[in-house]
This record gives sequence, structure tokens and C-alpha cells, in this order.
Amino acid sequence: MQLDYLTGPGYRFWYDDKGKERLELIAQGGVSNLNWNDEAPVLVMFYEGYQADYPVARLQWDYRQPLFDGKLELFSEGSYQKYLDQASSYIYINQSIDGSVGLRYYLNDHLRLGFFQELEWDDAWLRVSSDKYPLNEKEWRQKIS
Repeated sequence: MQLDYLTGPGYRFWYDDKGKERLELIAQGGVSNLNWNDEAPVLVMFYEGYQADYPVARLQWDYRQPLFDGKLELFSEGSYQKYLDQASSYIYINQSIDGSVGLRYYLNDHLRLGFFQELEWDDAWLRVSSDKYPLNEKEWRQKIS
């Protein structure tokens, strides 16, 4: 289980009354807390316990831009997270990105079609002696909704 305790300022560059056009950025700092149970004995060996706290800095965004009289919408939302310190001398987590970009077509006020791509990427590695073994998880998904 991962719990993030973050705080920080945000800024809305523009926003229309109907909520269909906007650009918002949020900068946050805080702690990402990881917890696991007895079913992960290997993690206990690397972290010397059942939890780890990582200080982090995060930038989040939310962008929506209507096109062609609002029938089509370009959007992107997500976050970039930088890990500022490490909770283990074996497992090093550098950064992560979780975001999406795509298009939505509004059939009416209650129904829309969307096509978008999502990226989840964690830049991490395992250090054993002087060797580094990548633990990178990178997943691209294309979705139609």
C-alpha cells in the first residue's frame, strides 16, 4: 500500500465557466509512505521493516482544450515525481511519471467517446555491491472509452 502525504501551491492559468477549458499546475512536497505485509519477505530484508518513507517533490498538471466548437477536446493530465532521498541502501527509486494524453469527442452533454494513451513509468534499480540491476517498470496503454 502506498500513501502520499503532500502539500503545496497550485496555479490555474485559465478556466472557463463550463469547466471545459483549463490549465492547472500543482507543485507539491511531502512524503510517500510504502507499507507491506508478511507476504513480501524479500522487501523486509531490503528495508529492515514493514514500511519505508521517501521524501518526494511532485508536479501535477491538468490541461483541457476544446476544438471545433467544443465537440472535440484535447486533454492531458498526470504527475511527475522526484524522490529526494532513499529509504534503503539497496533499492534506489529515482523518479516516476504517471500521465495521459488524448482526444475526446462529445456526442452530447452526457455522452462522449475518447481515445488516449497512458504512461506509467518508475525509474528504479537494485544495488548489490557495485552492480546495478534495473527495476524499471514502464507501461504504455492505449484506451478507447
